[in-house]
Amino acid sequence: MTAVPDWDIVSDADLVGAALSGDRMAFAGIYDRYADRLHDFCVGMVRDRDAAADCVQDVFCTAATALDKLREPDKLRPWLYAIARNEALRRIRQRRREEPSEELPDEASGDAGPDTLAARNELAKLVAEAAGGLSDRDRAVLELGYRHGLEGPELAEALGVSTASAKKIMQRLRDTMERSLGALLVARRGQSGNSCAELGAILAGWDGTFTILMRKRIARHIESCPTCDQDRRRMVNPVALLGGTPLFIPAPAWLRDRTLNRIQLTSASADLGSAPTEAQSALPDAPTEQFAAADALDAEPATTSPNGRVMLTMSLLIGIPLIVLALTIAWRYETNAPVTPKGVTTSVTAPPSTRPENPVTTTAAPPPPTTTHKPPRPLPPGPVGPIEPAPVTTTQPPIIY
Repeated sequence: MTAVPDWDIVSDADLVGAALSGDRMAFAGIYDRYADRLHDFCVGMVRDRDAAADCVQDVFCTAATALDKLREPDKLRPWLYAIARNEALRRIRQRRREEPSEELPDEASGDAGPDTLAARNELAKLVAEAAGGLSDRDRAVLELGYRHGLEGPELAEALGVSTASAKKIMQRLRDTMERSLGALLVARRGQSGNSCAELGAILAGWDGTFTILMRKRIARHIESCPTCDQDRRRMVNPVALLGGTPLFIPAPAWLRDRTLNRIQLTSASADLGSAPTEAQSALPDAPTEQFAAADALDAEPATTSPNGRVMLTMSLLIGIPLIVLALTIAWRYETNAPVTPKGVTTSVTAPPSTRPENPVTTTAAPPPPTTTHKPPRPLPPGPVGPIEPAPVTTTQPPIIY
């Protein structure tokens, strides 16, 4: 009896290969390895537990049907994050609003004590609230780069950009997050009454929800106010804040069976275990390339090679005139041929001749215009003999001289 492999100790490439060969337990191993991380990422993006669970389910269903398009199986991790990012952004666009979730996980991972967990909870709340001042795409970079540890080529793969571009995006995010955290902390301090008059005017009527507009207004004020800028520098250390937020929201236990059952139904018509064909291997790695700038272009249909087109054109140019010339010669020969070919004899008796015995010169009467052929030429004077009719091909009566 073959032992069940321990998928925890095999590589991502081995998992992908086993799943493509038809081992559904291998795909379950992929789910177990990445479901919690993807769920935590989706919660940070969509800010809703139920929506995040649906998002994770769709991610794995998409991965199951497109696994044969993954050109480099060892890049499974950023590939899954790329699908999750795309799905989360799609749901955010559908929802058309940004409502930070007030929910926090029932339990945090790790063996830290109550004080540490409380501090981490506070940090998580602070970062989550400051993330409300980021755009959807910046928040995706925040989740991937800081909370999930993707960097370098993996981060670039998940974002669908080059490694150099991913590095620039991360640097820009650090600056944006620093401004957002600084604006949030200065705003909280200002709400307690310890702020300058101008900041107090900005915060008048503020309901406490940190939005992109509020972040920009407060950040602009901080840049022009030495007092508020000094407060921001004292309170903000974005690297320490972001690095100290290990709060993790795992996927719910019930999601595993529901997702794997749906994958089994989805892949009933399209076999999950079919190996990628040569044509499938030429497809772009979905969905990474569709995030870069635009959707990949459809492949052009196969066309004749240049040499083949030249040979075909030359053949037509030479062959068509030859065919026309042959038909013309055949037509002229047929219309100019004598009625009775030389050397042909027949037993058919000619009708009685009405001409005198002495040779006379005569001219053949033209046949009635019952055919499209030209009338035969007049025969020269000579001894009168029986005229053999040509093989009967029409209803034209015999020609009498």
